[in-house]
Amino acid sequence: KFSAIVFLTNAQVSDVQKRFGPGAYHVIPHAVPMLTPSKGLNRDMHRIVIPGRFAEEKQLHLAIEAFKLIHERVPEATLHFYGYGGKREQMLDLIKTYELDAFVFINSFSADIGSIFQSAGLMMCSSRNEGFGISMLQSIQHGCPLISFDCAYGPSELIQDGVNGFLVKQQSVEDLSDAVCKVLLNPVLHQQLIDQCEASLREFREDRIAERWAKLL
Repeated sequence: KFSAIVFLTNAQVSDVQKRFGPGAYHVIPHAVPMLTPSKGLNRDMHRIVIPGRFAEEKQLHLAIEAFKLIHERVPEATLHFYGYGGKREQMLDLIKTYELDAFVFINSFSADIGSIFQSAGLMMCSSRNEGFGISMLQSIQHGCPLISFDCAYGPSELIQDGVNGFLVKQQSVEDLSDAVCKVLLNPVLHQQLIDQCEASLREFREDRIAERWAKLL
């Protein structure tokens, strides 16, 4: 018998309770260090980034389909993938089919995740599911608002709608593209989201997470 089982999200606890009944469940998410706000970043507000594996569950074909709609309304927008995986060739084929070669770029994995987010205006997530979504947490940490499907698990606990990004209906390419365009076409809203990212992660600070572990242990 376990004295405690720790999960990263409240949604995971809820699902486990439905399947196995009540137990000694606790929620302690990943922590992020608070960064010193950087002034004068050369942030391209129309640059959308998606870091991560090119894998089935990431549904990156839906991100490309959403970007096709975004580009029709915001021609200066660009989409940049960073990662590796088996879906790369399918992604390239879809980009070519939609004639987006000059606007969608597939880059190799980069360990300098901070630079990726600090140079971008938005992160977009089209995943079917996530374990938590550490890259999403890092995006907000670096002042890059997040627009994501409401998938399990992570986005709904990281995104404060209209504060640090927007959460949209799972699998809805139209809703995803509409939310991105809503931000890209409204510079005042866009800057507000960027400015509010740091404060929105207060509960994910290293000292707050350490306190929760200390209390449990």
